[in-house]
Amino acid sequence: MASNPQFINTPRISYGEITTGQTARTTGTSTSLVEVIQGATGGTRIVETVVKSLGQPADSLVQLWLDNGSTKILFDEYDIGAPAAGSTTVVSYRLSTTYSNLILPSTSWKLFAACTVTPTSGGIVVWAFGGDLV
Repeated sequence: MASNPQFINTPRISYGEITTGQTARTTGTSTSLVEVIQGATGGTRIVETVVKSLGQPADSLVQLWLDNGSTKILFDEYDIGAPAAGSTTVVSYRLSTTYSNLILPSTSWKLFAACTVTPTSGGIVVWAFGGDLV
């Protein structure tokens, strides 16, 4: 147990853009993952992720993967259905999810994202909002 509580000291915002689909859900076979954020030396807490399409994301799942420096493990996924393509008259797809337990304990840890189907047009941006711990 830590002798002192850990709080966010330095805010962090980062993102990765998914442009290629991948169907794997198991360690070692995952491809087309994009890095969203890397942990800091003292740890990084991710408070919220936002999935935002830039066009037509296609009927797919968006996946979040944790990488501890040697192994990527599926952490969470979102079923985004088959949303309408974003245009000048239609808002593109957006999903926000908050977390109380998403921690990258050190610089060897990273958060990656992927989607199961290549977007029909544009990409899918996955944002991470949080901060480095003290």
